[in-house]
Amino acid sequence: MKNYSLCILAFIFLLCVFASCSKSSGGEVKIFDDEATQLYVTNVDEQRCPADAVCVWEGYASVDMRIENESEAATFTLSTIDVALENENLTVDTTILNTTITLESLLPIPNINQMLDVEEYTITVQVEY
Repeated sequence: MKNYSLCILAFIFLLCVFASCSKSSGGEVKIFDDEATQLYVTNVDEQRCPADAVCVWEGYASVDMRIENESEAATFTLSTIDVALENENLTVDTTILNTTITLESLLPIPNINQMLDVEEYTITVQVEY
């Protein structure tokens, strides 16, 4: 009976942890500007295991972005890891408007019940033409 109760408590704990992992933060921040091309972050969808939790999977975060040049604009999403979801595949890099963009890091990893705004993240990308 003791082991059964412990399993139920562990299951409830994991449920609470996973329920608090999904967080989105909006806003728009320009993170790259070389006069010809501008890159903006429009949203961060936080699905990573909180920094102060123990999880069975690391999770991922996706970053919605917009790229603009003199004549075109496009939106895209990058992820902290390559992940196949039910209706889309997220990757750490993409080539769009003749530019390859790679998400190198997204920090910090929030704690449980901590919601960060886009401006509070440090987002490192590599941009190649």
